[in-house]
Amino acid sequence: MKSMFHSLLWVSLGPVFALTLAGCSALVTVSQISPQDHYVGRSGLAFGTAQRQTLDIYRPRYPIGEQPVVVFFYGGGWRGGAKEKYRFVASALTERGIVVVIPDYRVYPEVMFPAFVEDGAAAVRWVMSNIADYGGDPEQIFVMGHSAGAHIGALISFDEHYLRAVGGDASRLAGFIGISGPYDFLPLDKGYLQQVFPQVSRHSSQPVNFVDGNEPAALLIHGGSDSTVSADNARRLAARIEDAGGQVELTILDGTGHVRTALALSPALQFLAPTVLERSEAFIWRRATPATVPAAR
Repeated sequence: MKSMFHSLLWVSLGPVFALTLAGCSALVTVSQISPQDHYVGRSGLAFGTAQRQTLDIYRPRYPIGEQPVVVFFYGGGWRGGAKEKYRFVASALTERGIVVVIPDYRVYPEVMFPAFVEDGAAAVRWVMSNIADYGGDPEQIFVMGHSAGAHIGALISFDEHYLRAVGGDASRLAGFIGISGPYDFLPLDKGYLQQVFPQVSRHSSQPVNFVDGNEPAALLIHGGSDSTVSADNARRLAARIEDAGGQVELTILDGTGHVRTALALSPALQFLAPTVLERSEAFIWRRATPATVPAAR
């Protein structure tokens, strides 16, 4: 009966979410219907001087010691998005005992590559230095992202120069979770991405080019029916990591598209693709220190 209800709900609401996602109204709605009473939030903390260089922190209301931390980068084609609209991600993960940080970052046309990755690295460096004040364990920081956010997270995790440039260390990261991310997407189609990624820097914009086997363990989740970012991006990145001797887990979700993997991070819409949240949570807790792992797990 529950499965039938979920199917009917998606049939009725799914097209609305898909059509309005570009305008973010669906994300606002999903965040509004996500539970909030189990976490405490702190918003607008600056990690830089620009207007979009701020982040929000969400921590479980009743934490047990220092908890693992997820720094989540949202998507938006490198030209849009807002951290407040992804509160549903924080709702889901804090309910599972995880501290969540959601940064904003500068986007096109204000900036081009690699500025948004540099913003992401600055945000992660800020978290490394300050998250203990908010109940998070600075030695258990996971970088996670969807779509363009997964691209940013992957470069921060695999190309160590980004964190080194701001005084951080990629080897301290506990893991990377990439959902529906573009990791190996050259050549570019005609359109605005030609300006987002200048010709001179395109090689360095591809996360797959920085795999050496020493990068943080990675979990890659991708919809097999994704027509926005081909699942071959995840397949090629996973193969490169495996060939280099690194640690990677790859999950391709048959019949699942680009939008659904993001919406499935919401507590209310987890049924759209339960694997996304389930495997992300399991990946995090497998790498958490024994002192922080909930006894029930």
